[in-house]
Amino acid sequence: MESATDRGHSLWEAVLDYICTEKMTTRASIQERFASDDAAQIRGLLRDLCESGLVFSSGQGSGTVYRAASDEELRAFRQISPRTVWTSWYGPSSITRANFERASCCVDSLRGC
Repeated sequence: MESATDRGHSLWEAVLDYICTEKMTTRASIQERFASDDAAQIRGLLRDLCESGLVFSSGQGSGTVYRAASDEELRAFRQISPRTVWTSWYGPSSITRANFERASCCVDSLRGC
């Protein structure tokens, strides 16, 4: 799903990039930055990012603090398949050559986070 705030990027990609750039940020700051996007989708996305190990969180509610996983923490993701990333975001029926290439770019951006 494309971000309404950051056109041309998926909401997942835009939020992860924001967290990486900010180093440490709160849920309230993220929701303020992505005010044009659905707050419930952002909360779900943050939960998914934390469950995947790409982002860590502490606290609760709007004061929850998020930070991106460090390079050391991301080493476990170095072998991740772009196909796995894409299907986890959009489902297996959405695999096309263009989407697969986009997922490959997103995996590369995770490695540089």
